[in-house]
Amino acid sequence: MLRDVEAFDDAIDDDASAGLETSKLTESSGLVGRFYSRKNFPSTPSWAKYVEPAVEGGIHGVQSASASGLLLLTVDGHTFALTFGYGRSFLDRAKIERRFGLKVALNLIDEKQIRSLDTKLFDETVVSRNTKTRRTAELPAFGVDILRDIVRAVTGVAPPSSGYKGVLPFFSRLTLMQTVRDLNRLGFTKIALARVPLEEPST
Repeated sequence: MLRDVEAFDDAIDDDASAGLETSKLTESSGLVGRFYSRKNFPSTPSWAKYVEPAVEGGIHGVQSASASGLLLLTVDGHTFALTFGYGRSFLDRAKIERRFGLKVALNLIDEKQIRSLDTKLFDETVVSRNTKTRRTAELPAFGVDILRDIVRAVTGVAPPSSGYKGVLPFFSRLTLMQTVRDLNRLGFTKIALARVPLEEPST
């Protein structure tokens, strides 16, 4: 999710804007947004120079290329970014709503069907831990100290009423394995906005 975006171009980083191709969305998609992309031409990968001296006759025809895309959508007055490849690099980082994906996860996943947790404990040293279960379980099964541990990522199962199926991974950004049309049909943004407080509670 993005913030302080009045026009789609406001979300684009100034340094990344050069060379970006912009496309409108079709009316049949039912979506309001814009698609940004950049073509990359094939080139010899950087690791080839280390391997080539040991390969008889050298390395020929080994090239790589990657394409990047960024889809910006407006739903209920909010702007969302769906990134593909290195599309995240197109965004102005100051426009990103931090921890939005994690907040969605903690509200969307069934609290009795958690699969894994990534946590950090800040003490004399920083301790990172990834805890997984063979079957989905409730929070106490992961041995989390609710007063000291900071949750960085969670994987679990959303309730059937949400419209999502299977195990869903959520990190500081929200990862959804859906087609763009499915996102519109499921109304994922409405679910998120209805359940996620965008402001941190005051203390």
